[in-house]
Amino acid sequence: MKEVKSYFKEADPRAAWIFFVSLIVMVLFMYQGRHTFFREHFATNISNPDTLDWAAYTYMHICTFILFFLIPAAVVVFIFKRPLSEFGFAIGDWRFGLKFICLWIIVITPLVYLNSFMPDFQKEYPLVPLAGKHVGWFFLWALVYLVYYIGWEFLFRGFLQIGLRPALGAFFSICVQTIPSTIIHFGKPEGETISAIFAGIIFGAVALRTRSIFWPLLAHFYAGMANDIFCVINGG
Repeated sequence: MKEVKSYFKEADPRAAWIFFVSLIVMVLFMYQGRHTFFREHFATNISNPDTLDWAAYTYMHICTFILFFLIPAAVVVFIFKRPLSEFGFAIGDWRFGLKFICLWIIVITPLVYLNSFMPDFQKEYPLVPLAGKHVGWFFLWALVYLVYYIGWEFLFRGFLQIGLRPALGAFFSICVQTIPSTIIHFGKPEGETISAIFAGIIFGAVALRTRSIFWPLLAHFYAGMANDIFCVINGG
């Protein structure tokens, strides 16, 4: 038992906070923060399927922002008493970031375009079919989706990865955030889940190099929006 107790005594307090808070918010997201929870508990009076889809995914994206951004951010500010910029909430090295974004667009655009011909992608995206029916709805959907990406990138590439780098080092902090960020894709098209492995590693490395989640966020958002656009066009 003395040895067992020593496991906890040697734990870095900040790393322990990051570990447990990340686990808790991910569990809450999976059980109470997804669109399926909204459909089961709040959708009894919504008969229009377009309205239901929009409301359910808006709920999920707001929950993602609260659970993945606001709660970890509160831990950083009020418990760690550190600025959010230390956890990647800053522009960072914008010169490197711009070069990465340009290269990302060149490489990812044709890949996303080819994926958009696959039936499983056309069936899944856009998550809200109404977004594909009018340009105005699409831009409104993009704003709603951006809220989701802010939460996602701050939790995985900021709070979890940048926060654990002092305790784990660069490589293993990238690995630690890539595992859950990939697992949460389960249920999506297989190709998307596989690509989440590579995206987790690439986005993680860029976040560390630029000391910012802004550039992975921009890259992730671009890929998501391009995927929606191409699925709408190629899905008819």
